Amino acid sequence: MIIKFINGYRVSGVDAPTAKKELDRIRRERGKLTPAVIVDEARSKSNPLHSVFEWDNSVAAQKFRENQAGTLTRSIVIKEAEIERREYVLTIKDDERQYMPIDLVLQDTEMWEYSLKRLQSQLNGMQKSVNELTDAKQMPAATKRKVKQLAKHITNAANLAASV
Repeated sequence: MIIKFINGYRVSGVDAPTAKKELDRIRRERGKLTPAVIVDEARSKSNPLHSVFEWDNSVAAQKFRENQAGTLTRSIVIKEAEIERREYVLTIKDDERQYMPIDLVLQDTEMWEYSLKRLQSQLNGMQKSVNELTDAKQMPAATKRKVKQLAKHITNAANLAASV
């Protein structure tokens, strides 16, 4: 068995096996594994997860606000007729990740390609999540059939996105 971080996840100061071991310990000892519990346990400088978090409150507060700004931006949708779509999408412009109105993204090949690659990555993540569900031994057969149907639709969407 190989324990590793998902592709694209970067963290300093701890490797995936150590992080898993610590998360398992926290869940076992605290009876649950929530973000609040993890942060509480990681406060101690001796905890293996301590270096994963930003402990300077002014920096952490700024990053939290930036996360809130991203959530706000992703939450705006436009509804025309019966079609609802997000107004802004995350893309690369001037070598920086930023949100842009989708109409402008569609006019720029570089931004469009970046957004399409992000979509493909998200679809791949969904495929992995569905595969993890279908591997669950306790899942009732009827539910497993529905999840496999879902997997087929996601695969079709990923193939279609890859062909664009």
